Amino acid sequence: MPIKTDDKSLFAAFKDGILLCKLINIAMPGTIDPRAINVNKGDKKINIFKEKENLVLGLKSAGGIGCIMVSITHSHFSEGRAHIILGLLWQILKI
Repeated sequence: MPIKTDDKSLFAAFKDGILLCKLINIAMPGTIDPRAINVNKGDKKINIFKEKENLVLGLKSAGGIGCIMVSITHSHFSEGRAHIILGLLWQILKI
């Protein structure tokens, strides 16, 4: 996955929640049913409501696999808050 390290593209990649859900499924297979993840279809991007659904699904699943989820909401990922995203990413990688 081509993500540049010199800008904020890593944090932008988490905005729609798809990457979060897929990472959780890699860390703990079978946690999220792939049919429940809203994905882009062709050139058509998913809307903000579907992005929120993905983020909420990913965050609930992250808590379910053992990540500490104190005061982490979907808006932190939508806004691209680096310290929150990196903290959760580290926990998922550790699992």
